[in-house]
Amino acid sequence: MDVDGVRSKRRRTAEATPSDLDGLSDQLQSVSLAISAALDGENAEGSHKSMEELRQWYQTEVFAATDAQQQRWEERRWAFLGQLQHVLRKPLTHTAFAYNVDALLDNESNLIQSSAFGGLLFVGRSRYNDIVVADETVSRVHCIIVRSIGTVGVFDGWSSYGTSTLERGRTDRECEESAVDNRRPLIFDEGEPFTLRVSERIPD
Repeated sequence: MDVDGVRSKRRRTAEATPSDLDGLSDQLQSVSLAISAALDGENAEGSHKSMEELRQWYQTEVFAATDAQQQRWEERRWAFLGQLQHVLRKPLTHTAFAYNVDALLDNESNLIQSSAFGGLLFVGRSRYNDIVVADETVSRVHCIIVRSIGTVGVFDGWSSYGTSTLERGRTDRECEESAVDNRRPLIFDEGEPFTLRVSERIPD
């Protein structure tokens, strides 16, 4: 792929007006660009600021009080998905995704194993998420999972207790943590199994 062409496309996206992107806000444009950079291994440390912008947008629009507001959220979600697909170097993967999430339920570790479809998955306590974790220590919107061809990124920029990797398929890479005081994207290979902890740590 032509690198200069990719950079040019990203510049055009950053300069586009909200109306050019079906009402997508400037904040979500910067979020999409930050996610793209992190998946490409660029400027990963700075992505947490954009994740905070995503959290503010999400909490403003997703916890809908009326059907009309919920429909608006769904429209905006699809606009965000389209924006991501526009800026990513590789296309999103929308096939089934098997996930393992560990949470603290009744003071005991509880491993949730299931699957979901989509290249953009929201994880958290709210029923509006794609992956719902019914745990009081899990934030209403805890993190998002972005799946592109070859790479999976877990982005947590706002949760109360952070997100950590308990296990991963690649033994030559460390199990990293996106801690509250050191937010960072967690990057995995496509198809690589991994287990996330999204709740408060289990007491010793």
